[in-house]
Amino acid sequence: GGVERMRKLGRMINGEMEEAFGGGGIVAWDEPETWLRAYSTDFSRTIQSVQAVLDGLLGDPPASSLRKGGRASKPRRREVDVDARHTSKMIPDPNPRRYVGQAELERELLSRPQFVEKEEEMKPLAVRLTRTLRESGILGEEAEGISFGVGEDEAAKGGESDNSVSGGDPPPLAWNQLAEILVCLDSQGRLPPSISRKDLSAAAEHNARRWFDLLGDPRLAAMAIKSLAKKMVLNAEEAVKAAVVRSKMDGANEKGAVTSTSEDPPSPSPPPILHVFSGHDATLIALMCAFRLERPAVWPEYGSYLKMELLRLDDDRRGESDGGGGSVGTGEGVHQKKENRDKNQFYVRFSLDGVPLRSRLGDVDGDKHRAGNSGDADSFLLRWEDLRRGLDKMERVLPPLAAPDG
Repeated sequence: GGVERMRKLGRMINGEMEEAFGGGGIVAWDEPETWLRAYSTDFSRTIQSVQAVLDGLLGDPPASSLRKGGRASKPRRREVDVDARHTSKMIPDPNPRRYVGQAELERELLSRPQFVEKEEEMKPLAVRLTRTLRESGILGEEAEGISFGVGEDEAAKGGESDNSVSGGDPPPLAWNQLAEILVCLDSQGRLPPSISRKDLSAAAEHNARRWFDLLGDPRLAAMAIKSLAKKMVLNAEEAVKAAVVRSKMDGANEKGAVTSTSEDPPSPSPPPILHVFSGHDATLIALMCAFRLERPAVWPEYGSYLKMELLRLDDDRRGESDGGGGSVGTGEGVHQKKENRDKNQFYVRFSLDGVPLRSRLGDVDGDKHRAGNSGDADSFLLRWEDLRRGLDKMERVLPPLAAPDG
């Protein structure tokens, strides 16, 4: 089921981190608070998903060599706190919207002729799927009138949007709501028999296409997910600063210029290596649009994960550090290198389900800011400076907040 799939994802991330950092991998398994942070929206499904990822990531505790009362004991693994306080910053369509003019921009984008035509083409499927769910008794009252979907809020509430249908059927569920419910039922093996795999795929693909079409507008992408994108970049910035400090200290130690005394202040604690964010399909797509990533060949499916890695340039290769998990994941850390040409040149690499994706944030002067040509692996690397510049540009075009940012 869905939970086991998330555990498997956690185990995969564990293996990637062992490969990236070498040696014992995650040696402080019983002190995850020293290297790991976890966040989620406040939906039970996303919280359950991130907990399953963490379970797979941390694994079973090894048998302790300590013995109590003549019997081997296993130390209790510390639980990782999941921060679920910032849902409105982790979904692209909170109610109310976060920025002045956001709802008006959504309506403008929704009124484009091609978009309207596609919505009309797909409406019969939405009506049929909604009717099937209602008649099966699976659709509880709690699902009625609740919508997370751009331009679908009024329809779900029976408001002004023209979402009426013929034949006496009530308005269909909003696409984002419908897709979420179907995915959840499928992961639990509870889909009604009359809903085929083709139906499921068509609903998921249309919902993803809908999000990509709307959030492909850079103005809306910035309003929708800037806060989460900024959080990810600031997490990485902590790792950049820590790595620069370490490089300076290593250089000074090599020259014999640094001597430690009891009066020296303690070294700052290293920042977390891995940040895991558990959100929704729309969260993932909004981030892809905000970071200007190329669209994947296959639409993101349930359990997909977006990974952002922070890397540092080496003479012969790129140092690697991995992260990921849930619907959205980031990893920050810098692998130890030898004979760097520039120890302070950092790059970011994005991937979806392990497939690298290029970012256009660095396309200021053609491919001037890319690490390599479009045909090689380095073309997937984005200079750290260009990522920061892209975030700054995103913030500059934002209108005022509709309410104080809590």
